Amino acid sequence: MDFGTDSVRTVVIDATNGKELASGWRSTGAGRRAGTATCEEPVPAAPLDYVEGLTESVKAALTKAGRRAGDRVAGIGIDTTGSTPCAVDRDGTPLALTKGFEDDPDAMFVL
Repeated sequence: MDFGTDSVRTVVIDATNGKELASGWRSTGAGRRAGTATCEEPVPAAPLDYVEGLTESVKAALTKAGRRAGDRVAGIGIDTTGSTPCAVDRDGTPLALTKGFEDDPDAMFVL
């Protein structure tokens, strides 16, 4: 999986020969829930957008890879374009996923 500013891409690779079997792409909606900003400003992104984007891109790639492809996954790698600071509570839960902060841009990821 590869996370960028506004999308996550998932690729299924055959480990025996390095061939790409399938891929999936979904928007993370960076800024969709939290508003938008210019390229000179930090862009807030809701953690839930990342979770949903990741889930949808993985499902899409595994569906394209064929029946029971998920049963044969031997490893998972995650890559990001850069750092994404995230305010969390004492349990490590992103603030934007806690009651009262769902729509607060200051509680979102900062891209």
